[in-house]
Amino acid sequence: MLRAPFAMVPSTWGGTPRAVYFASALPCMVAAAVFCAWLAAQPRRDGGAGWATRLGPLVYCLFNPLVLIALLGGHPEDILGASLCIAAVVLAVKTRPGWAGIVLGLAVINKSWALVAVPVVIAVLPAGRRRALIVAAVAIAAVEVPLLAVQGHGLNAGAAGAGIGSTVNPPQLLWWLGRHSWIVQNARAGIVFTAVLAGALWWRRQAQVRQAATSMTDALLLLALVLLLRAALDPWNNLYYHVPFLFALIAYEVRSGRVPVMTIVCSLVLLIAFLIVVPINGHSHLPYSLRGAIYAATVVPMIGWMVAKLYRRGGVSETSSRAARDLQWRRLGAADITAG
Repeated sequence: MLRAPFAMVPSTWGGTPRAVYFASALPCMVAAAVFCAWLAAQPRRDGGAGWATRLGPLVYCLFNPLVLIALLGGHPEDILGASLCIAAVVLAVKTRPGWAGIVLGLAVINKSWALVAVPVVIAVLPAGRRRALIVAAVAIAAVEVPLLAVQGHGLNAGAAGAGIGSTVNPPQLLWWLGRHSWIVQNARAGIVFTAVLAGALWWRRQAQVRQAATSMTDALLLLALVLLLRAALDPWNNLYYHVPFLFALIAYEVRSGRVPVMTIVCSLVLLIAFLIVVPINGHSHLPYSLRGAIYAATVVPMIGWMVAKLYRRGGVSETSSRAARDLQWRRLGAADITAG
C-alpha cells in the first residue's frame, strides 16, 4: 500500500513490469540510503571518523549479499520495513512517542512482520506509551480498514494473506515439531507473543534500575533480537527474512561506536548456511532434519549472544555508564559533524 503510488507511475507511459518493479523498489532504497546516512553520522569511539568509517555503512548495507538477494528476489519492502522499525525505536528512545507511533504504523502497513517491533517501541519508551500505541493504531486503521472493507465486498479476493498451510521450509527452529503441529500452524502468533515476552522482560529489567536512562544501543539490540526470532521461528523462513535483523544489528554496532564486525560475520554465516541448506539450483541431497540442524547451529548462538548481552544481571551503575557513554559519543559525533 505504501509503494502503490510509485508502482502506478510507469503505467502513465505504458511501462513494462520491470519498470513497475523499479519504481516500487525506489522508495525502499531511498529509505536505505537515509538509514546509511544516519549510520555515517553516528559518533565513533575515538571521537572522530574518516571517509572509510563514514562510507562503511553504505557498503555493509547496500552491498550486503542478503540485501542484494532481497532486491533480486522481489522483496525490497523488507528493506523499507527494517529502516522504519529502526527509526521508530530511535524516536522512542528520544521520547518522541507521537512520531514513533506514526513511523511504527507505517512499518506495520508496509509489512505485518513489523508487529514484532511494537513491544520493543513500547518497552524502550521512557514516557508516552499510550500515545504511541494510539497513534500507531490510528495510522494502521486509516489504511487497513478501507482495504479490509474492499476485500469484504469480494474485490481483490484472497489478498488478505494465506495461512501457514503445508508450506514449511527446513531452515527454521520449529522444523522438528512437524508441519501440521499446532505450534507450527500458529507460529506467527507465537512470534508476536515471543516479541511481547522479550519486551516485557526488558521493561522489567529497566524497572529494576529506575535511575538509569534508556540506552539506545540496548534498544537497538532488543530490536535485532526480536527480528532474528521473527525469521528463525517463521515456517516460511527465507534468507531475505534476515535483512531487518542485519539492519538492526549494524545500527546497534555502529551506535556502540565500533566497526560492525558482528554484522559482517552474521551476513556471511547466514549466506553460507543457506547455500548449504537451499543451493542456488534448488536441489539438495541433505536430509531435511540435517538442513534444519545446520540452520539452528547458525542462529542459536546469535540468539544466545544477544539474550546474554541484554538480560545479564547488571546494576544501575552498569546501565548508567552505558547511557553516559552513549551521550558522550552523541556529543562527540555532533561536534565532529559540525566541524566537518
